[in-house]
Amino acid sequence: MKVSKISILAVSLLGCLPARSNPIAPTLGPNNTVTWGNPPYSHKLFTIDMSAGDVFYWTDGDDKPNADGTFPYHKDGDYGSFTAAKTGQYQFKPPKDGNINDYHWEDKKGNTLGGITFAAANGIQQFSPLINLPGGFVLPWIADTGSGANLYEAVDLAAYIANNRNGFLNGNYQTGDSLDSLGLSIVNGQIPGVAGLYFATSELGFDRNSLTGIVPLGGPSTWLNSADYESRFGPLGIIGTIRMTDTPEPNTWGELVLGSLLLCCGRRVRRWDRLKNTTSALTALAWKSADTQSASRRW
Repeated sequence: MKVSKISILAVSLLGCLPARSNPIAPTLGPNNTVTWGNPPYSHKLFTIDMSAGDVFYWTDGDDKPNADGTFPYHKDGDYGSFTAAKTGQYQFKPPKDGNINDYHWEDKKGNTLGGITFAAANGIQQFSPLINLPGGFVLPWIADTGSGANLYEAVDLAAYIANNRNGFLNGNYQTGDSLDSLGLSIVNGQIPGVAGLYFATSELGFDRNSLTGIVPLGGPSTWLNSADYESRFGPLGIIGTIRMTDTPEPNTWGELVLGSLLLCCGRRVRRWDRLKNTTSALTALAWKSADTQSASRRW
């Protein structure tokens, strides 16, 4: 049985620290939220529609590159794998750990999706930790919808988020849509007009010295052309999505609440001052009226 893998890669500049001898086991909580122990958590939240038997785990940057200098995905040894017991939507909270660089999702089909966050510095591509990803995004997983050959999709998340954080067509797509129905094609590994998405028929990895950062480990000839692929194996389409949301840290929420309370109190004080001033004015007017009436009676 073929196994499909889906992962997001953002290699830490801190490098890989020795893994724990006993990885922290995941815990499934309310709303299918998965956590690992009690470390401080990032304000990121990843949402994935999983099938029963799918496996999820965090990964880090492998500090042992391949012979050609490319970097493969590497499982983080500090946090254990999570296996979905039933089909449903799951939410994953990444620990606030600079050594975590990506996540990995395996299902029972033969396609792979990986994502990378990096930027060029002095001609060398540099990675950043997962917790440094800017804002949120929606990422479509494009693959064979039948039983064709394995495909591999990689995402430069920095470029993707900066240019088209909801994907192609401004996010007007859903799981089950075919490329043809959306009017899309993949040419030399990319969808024209969409930044940061790459596709190949061999595994994709990271090359510090390449212009794109992402390269097919099987060589340039394995960049995907959807027309060629579909003529041999059938249609390609969206088989799932990954969503990341970015919410304020707990301290930020506290500051927002405190600010709202202070603003509310300030408004109440100003209203009370206005009320006191109005009351004083009415009292003064009443006394003046009483004096006038008294004087009238004396005359």
